[in-house]
Amino acid sequence: MSARQQFAQTIANFINCENLNNPFGGDVYKDGNKYTVCFSSPAILDGEITIYGEKFVQIKSYGRAAFPYHGASVVLRNKDKVIPFLKAAFTDRETEKARKILDEQPKKD
Repeated sequence: MSARQQFAQTIANFINCENLNNPFGGDVYKDGNKYTVCFSSPAILDGEITIYGEKFVQIKSYGRAAFPYHGASVVLRNKDKVIPFLKAAFTDRETEKARKILDEQPKKD
């Protein structure tokens, strides 16, 4: 298992443990050189996490519980911040904490 695939599985495990897999989500899909994990919460949230590499993870979210707004897309450039961001933004709904994680990440190389 590649490091990227293993990281995608770690995210999928988090999605499943936090019940962000209803009615769908928590599975890892490979498409070319990227891995995708979807997440959802009934009637309020749909999203997908696309892992292009350790320094480029895109998170798209839709619905009234999306972060920071419906149809938003954020990029995390540090794989160690992905799970804390997901927890703050979608599990705990601590928007200020999620914004701080985004603000503290390294600038584009």
